[in-house]
Amino acid sequence: MSLVDLNGLTISFGGKPAVSDLTLTINKGDRFGIIGESGSGKSLTALAITGLLPENAKVSGTIRFDGAPLPQ
Repeated sequence: MSLVDLNGLTISFGGKPAVSDLTLTINKGDRFGIIGESGSGKSLTALAITGLLPENAKVSGTIRFDGAPLPQ
């Protein structure tokens, strides 16, 4: 069973996408890492999952934790 599901997650600031159309599933018990170049959206993705994005971030797509949708 999945613990975290991201489907079509897009995060933008001022109309410019910082993360675009990200889909990711993390199952219970999985170990994972997010790697990428500086500025590729790793921290923004983690902030979106934890609900700590800045107020000026525009978010589309869905984020589910343990099957329940998270508010955006």
